[in-house]
Amino acid sequence: MKNIKAKLQMPFNLLHSFKKICLFSLVFLWLGYLVSINHAATQSFELDDLNQGIKDLNQQILLLNVKATGLQSIERIENASKNLDLVKTDNIYYLASHEQAVALR
Repeated sequence: MKNIKAKLQMPFNLLHSFKKICLFSLVFLWLGYLVSINHAATQSFELDDLNQGIKDLNQQILLLNVKATGLQSIERIENASKNLDLVKTDNIYYLASHEQAVALR
């Protein structure tokens, strides 16, 4: 009788251990999924921060290029005036831009 009862309960014992294995696997897979989602979200935030840093650096580069161009233009004019042996003038006369003004010969 015990032998028959043990034979009948054997599939139930196997099913019970199979349930445990499935439950453990399911919990393990869920934890792995949770870790991977968390890692992906963290990388997304880091990528956004790096992109913002790139934008800030590009703006600084543009500002520095404008500043460098301004400084170089004054330097270029001074160097060109020295190379052309230009003379400084004391009196500067400006022509008025009126419609009625004409030039004399």
